[in-house]
Amino acid sequence: MHWYWDNFEPRGEPPRSRQGTRVEEPLMRAMLLFLGLATLMFVNGSPASACEAAGPNTHVGAITAIDPTGRTLTLKDAETTKPIVFVVTSEQLRGIKVADEVAVTYRVDGDRLRATSIKRN
Repeated sequence: MHWYWDNFEPRGEPPRSRQGTRVEEPLMRAMLLFLGLATLMFVNGSPASACEAAGPNTHVGAITAIDPTGRTLTLKDAETTKPIVFVVTSEQLRGIKVADEVAVTYRVDGDRLRATSIKRN
């Protein structure tokens, strides 16, 4: 308790450190800035950038389902990890199978996504 009474301020203010705060505050700010930048790098450096790097109107991921009669392909998106359904042609389905890693370029057709090209990675 001796340390508390040495730092006691009579006006009811909290105790202050006897060390100078001029060195401690910039160090704390530098550490917070570093942690903030490291967090941004972690978030932006994730696999989420896979679809962005592939280009506009392109999704990258693994095929989870193929419906040849309904002519649809379901892709687990590398960015969002959510399933995305594309309308495909029977020609586009040749040579691909479930679990293949692909990049699907598409165009929006009403409320559906129509695949314009499918490339295996």
